[in-house]
Amino acid sequence: MPMKHVRMPSWHAGSKSTNSALPTYTIDNAPKSLTPAILTSTTQSLPGYTTTRLIGAIHGTASLTHKVPKSFMKSLSSSIAGSWGEPKPLTQVLYQARDQAIERMTKDAIEKGANAVIGLQVRETEVMGCVVVSVSATACLVEKERGGVKRDSAQEGLS
Repeated sequence: MPMKHVRMPSWHAGSKSTNSALPTYTIDNAPKSLTPAILTSTTQSLPGYTTTRLIGAIHGTASLTHKVPKSFMKSLSSSIAGSWGEPKPLTQVLYQARDQAIERMTKDAIEKGANAVIGLQVRETEVMGCVVVSVSATACLVEKERGGVKRDSAQEGLS
């Protein structure tokens, strides 16, 4: 007598294929920032540089709507269904939104004559079903310090 195939319930982890069409990221091919090159820091100063002029506050914003292609949602749901791992497509989109917001802020800084950005803050929020990535910082002018590396007084005598 032939064996009858027993179908697993859809919620069972074994009912889903483990072969995902989603990319696997390594350190070499992981999403990277694509923003213009300008000195940027989350702190209020840049080590090795002296702030000569504060120009002012700068901002950048990017938003993501929930109206995404079905193929994106399908790949996202399949990545979540198989295991509780990171949803790579969502991460990729968030990286792109963050980079877009930082790029807009950086262009604002350059237009105002800055050569550096300090005090960078990144915020992700949800507004009416959309993800909003906003960044803010202070545009400034900096000069490289002369005389080599500035040492901390706590490091004196450690040489």
